[in-house]
Amino acid sequence: MLAPFEGWIAFRRSPYVLAIYDALPADLKLSALNEMVAIIASGFISEAVNILRGSAVWDQLHPRLEKIRLDIRIELDKTLRARGLNVEIPGVAPREFRPWQ
Repeated sequence: MLAPFEGWIAFRRSPYVLAIYDALPADLKLSALNEMVAIIASGFISEAVNILRGSAVWDQLHPRLEKIRLDIRIELDKTLRARGLNVEIPGVAPREFRPWQ
């Protein structure tokens, strides 16, 4: 992977990488997950949710989310719920879905 922390490249690369995630070797799988964590930790919540929508990597990503600041995890949870995605975020209590929140 080139330019691991240049956001505009990551935003374009990540959807393609996650689409073939199961076919990647272990080192590239780790890089893909680390890149998604970096995108989320940098506060690009909406972009991350767009990339991850329909992705099958939530189980692998879940334990890595614990390292992200709590305020960002809460925002991630709100964004996911607002878009109708029910994904458990570590350290964030599950709440009743209320689209007006």
